[in-house]
Amino acid sequence: MGVVSGGCGRLVLGFVGATRRMVDTVRRRRRGPELAGARRLLGRARRELGAGCATHILYGGLMAVRKDFQRARLQWDTQLVVKTEEQTLEVAQSCRAAWSGAAEAALRAVGVEVVRGVNAELNVGYVVCAQSGIEWEGLAWPLTVVWVRETPLKGKRVGQTEQFCVLSTDETLRAKQMRELAHIRWSVENQGFKTLNAGGGQQTGVT
Repeated sequence: MGVVSGGCGRLVLGFVGATRRMVDTVRRRRRGPELAGARRLLGRARRELGAGCATHILYGGLMAVRKDFQRARLQWDTQLVVKTEEQTLEVAQSCRAAWSGAAEAALRAVGVEVVRGVNAELNVGYVVCAQSGIEWEGLAWPLTVVWVRETPLKGKRVGQTEQFCVLSTDETLRAKQMRELAHIRWSVENQGFKTLNAGGGQQTGVT
């Protein structure tokens, strides 16, 4: 599984499996949008490492666009998993609107997976709604759309619910898996840039 994250003037591609490893970076050519660099990084990984080098690519909300889901399937030979907090993205917005306020029994009756739990490590309670087979006009593959609400149980933000969505063309992923993938990306991003800072950016594949 690959994770692309940005910071410190760089974009970093890391792989997550039995171990976590930063495998390649590119410098951001300018401040601001980073998509061009991320696409170069993923294209290079596909060329140099071959098909199947990553089962999934985790990225932030900038890739919540049809063209990048298409690139992932057709050019990068992988499944894209995008975590987004964007409230106006139409496919996520329509799912939230349909699920908000509905009884859990009614949601499950129409194929919505609903999962509740507590993450002791993060000290949050969560509720996750997920449904596969969601059509997004202009995209050839249906999406799995997940809506995550998390409420801190301790600390300054106790009781303040935060929410985000996760989208993927992989319809086999379940609600809890999608939530965990979003958190894996945060973890890899934080650890990856700590590694780069500690090593002065001297990683294999740095350009």
